[in-house]
Amino acid sequence: MKTNFFRIIEHLQCKGSWTIHIAPQADQGMIVSVLMSDPKSEKDGITFTPMIFNELPQVLDDTFFTRITAPLKEISEVFSNYSEVQKSIEQAKKLLKEKSKPTTTSPSPKADDSAVLKQQYEEAIKKIEELNGLCKYTEALALLPDEKTYPEKRVELARLRKELDDKSKQLSLL
Repeated sequence: MKTNFFRIIEHLQCKGSWTIHIAPQADQGMIVSVLMSDPKSEKDGITFTPMIFNELPQVLDDTFFTRITAPLKEISEVFSNYSEVQKSIEQAKKLLKEKSKPTTTSPSPKADDSAVLKQQYEEAIKKIEELNGLCKYTEALALLPDEKTYPEKRVELARLRKELDDKSKQLSLL
């Protein structure tokens, strides 16, 4: 007996794995279950319900492939698209990691950067002086610029930090 069953399956060109169960019934009928699966997609929760046919063998011979062709092609497209989406997500993650890596060389501050830093420092000191005058020492301490950002002002910042800290402690004693 010659059959072309596997040639037809090959002709469908569906991606994924086939699982076919055939259960003969007492009434001369057959229950045929066809499941398409893809291990990569199943790992991420994409599964499909099997197609189930409960027919006589003659009916299955005549209609089986015409009835499964369209659904299997759609399932195969889902697997293909999912695979492409996963690849693009992985590429995006790699690009993001590459862009977020810190640079090993620290660029020297430009003249524009130092002017901006100087202006920010002056604004912060002005605000700190206002808060100091209002006896809001804790808020003034929070606004105090970092000594690492302004190494040339390290002594001045340390003195101001100690002064504000002492005043804050005195105020808390009251």
